[in-house]
Amino acid sequence: KSSLFTFINDYFVRHIVLEDKKIYLWETSIFELKKDFGWKDSYSVGDETIDAEHKKLLDIAKEAFEEVEPILRLIKIREVLSELYTYMKTHFSHEEAYMKKIKYPQLKEHKALHDEIVERINHFVKQLPTMKESVFEKELAKIIDIALVHHIILEDKKIVDWLKSNPITK
Repeated sequence: KSSLFTFINDYFVRHIVLEDKKIYLWETSIFELKKDFGWKDSYSVGDETIDAEHKKLLDIAKEAFEEVEPILRLIKIREVLSELYTYMKTHFSHEEAYMKKIKYPQLKEHKALHDEIVERINHFVKQLPTMKESVFEKELAKIIDIALVHHIILEDKKIVDWLKSNPITK
């Protein structure tokens, strides 16, 4: 890829997809966000195992938006976030092992992104007790959308693209 393409992708496309999306997520009602949330075929990276794990991550995350009695809401959210965090770390471990196996040249950078996502969720969980529910749901939707969906679309697809142009020789 040319350096101009890389520059455009890294600075403009990434900005639009990540930063401008935050504005959309903040302005969109939680009802609309819930309605459109979940796995879509366009998220597929073409690897059955990784896609299955991505689907499970989104299924777990979706549980955070399910209606429960207000008194049980915080307990439910903590359970879901704990399950999401645990499964995300498992998935990241599998994905990193896969990248190592195929000798993916951007493994170190990709792992750093995984570490950032884990840290973002840790920070969010620490803020949870002091957040209003309306703010919490929007922030959770933003984290899930950016940490999961956009990581899959922007970063995990790079692995597949690289693998297509550099087939593994046995």
